[in-house]
Order: sequence, then structure tokens, then C-alpha cells
Amino acid sequence: MKNTFLYFIFLSFFIFAATGCSKDEEDYNADTAPSYYKPLEYEKMVASIAITSTVDKKDYSWTYNFVYDAQNRIKEINGTSKFYENKIKQFCEGTIQTNYYYNNETLKIEYVYDIYVPRTGESKNIPGKYYGCFDKEDGKLIQFDAFDCEYEGLMLSKVYTDYGTSFGLEYDRNNNIIKTYQFDSMGYKPVEKTIQTYKYSFYKNKTNIDFASFLGYNIAERITACNTLHPYELFHLGAFEMLGARGTYLPEGEWEFDTEGYPIKYVSPKNRTYIITYKE
Repeated sequence: MKNTFLYFIFLSFFIFAATGCSKDEEDYNADTAPSYYKPLEYEKMVASIAITSTVDKKDYSWTYNFVYDAQNRIKEINGTSKFYENKIKQFCEGTIQTNYYYNNETLKIEYVYDIYVPRTGESKNIPGKYYGCFDKEDGKLIQFDAFDCEYEGLMLSKVYTDYGTSFGLEYDRNNNIIKTYQFDSMGYKPVEKTIQTYKYSFYKNKTNIDFASFLGYNIAERITACNTLHPYELFHLGAFEMLGARGTYLPEGEWEFDTEGYPIKYVSPKNRTYIITYKE
């Protein structure tokens, strides 16, 4: 698969260079760009998710603002964060701008992550470009950055990385991710210490966001190197159903809903609070 894909992604890079993306991104039209990825239609689209948490008497916050194109694909994510960085033992402020570019089988993501330390005045600018490839038949990502995806039907079942490690995902009958793990060096048995298990509420998810993936249940996204600098996935590929079909139910925790049954507030078992707003 990888050898075939290397040729495929090289061809995709050439297509990007020959069209709008390298030749000044202002030539790229998000509303008309073709793509094999076609998200499902939902009546209400999540506009933002604001997260707050207090750990060891330290306050943390993250805000994500979502912008969509005319085809309901994610077009931009921008937001802010305030967090305590353990390595430098300082509070930091961050801003992130992420842009998505579609071209048939190819996905290109560009992001800029700025980190600022108010106490010292230090700042760090972290830009990045990442590429992936969609399957022509059903629009799922078959590769992104340093990992390849294997599916069973519409569900992501295994992830192979360029580092020689592989990961597995298990689901319940409602397509909810209930277990993730790393395989042993032979690629057969789960490594016990890596097993993560997840539980769900009885509330069906009516939004366009897969909250389980947004919370990090989909192990594939944590493999991307840039995510080690950030507590949540930067690109939310699973949240927007690029990594296969999503689960039916919302994760376990305390949920509040509007009069139409859409979630507007969530308090996780770890006592993080999520405020959800919707596109008008």
C-alpha cells in the first residue's frame, strides 16, 4: 500500500503545484474546489467550542471557531488557548489558524501556531503543512502525514505509521469507539499498557461534529507530530468524518441541550466544561 501511495501522493503534490494551492493561495476557491470527501448534511453546524478547565488551581482554556465552505466542508479553524506548560513551568497563550485545501483526492492543511509567554515576553511561531489522500470511492482518508489507514467497511480499524508502530480501534454496535491500543512489534496483540477504553451517554449526536473524535478518542490523530505540542487535535480529521463513519451517541458526561435537542454545554468526567454554539 505504501509504495502505491508514495506515487499517488507525489502525483497529488504535482496537481497542487499545477493548480491553485502553490500558485498563490488566493487563486484557490474553497466553495468550488472538487473533492472526493463529501461530508454529510446536517441541519445545524457547530460554529465554536469553548473549553475551560481548572487543574491544580490553574485555569486552562481553549476556543475553536469553525468556518465552512459552500459544500459544508471544514474550511478554517481558528482559536485561542491559555495553558500551563510543564517543561518551562510558565503560563502560555496561544493562537492557531488552520486552513484546509481540497483538490479531488488530495487534502492539504496549512497551520500557524503561535505561543506567547506573558511573564517573559518570549514567543514562538510554529508553521506547518500536512498532506493527505482521500479514497476515490467513499472519500475516507487513506493516508495523512505519517500514517496509513485501514478500514473495515466504513470504520477505521487499524493505523500504520512510518515509525513501524501500528494501532487498533474497536467499536460497539452503534459505531462508537470503545477501545484503542497499540499493537506489539509483530502487529498482532494489543500492548496492555496502551489500551484506552471509552464510555458513552444515551444521547444521540445530532450535530455535524463527532465529539468522541474531538475529545481525542480517535488515536490516529495523536500520531501527527505537531499534536505533541497541543492538548487537542489540531486538525480534527475524525471530528469531521474524514476517518470513517462516526458513532451514534455522545460521550459520557453531563450534557445540556437547547429546545431542539442540540447540545449547548458539556461537562466531561474530567470536569472540563465545553460551551457549544451554532452557525446561524
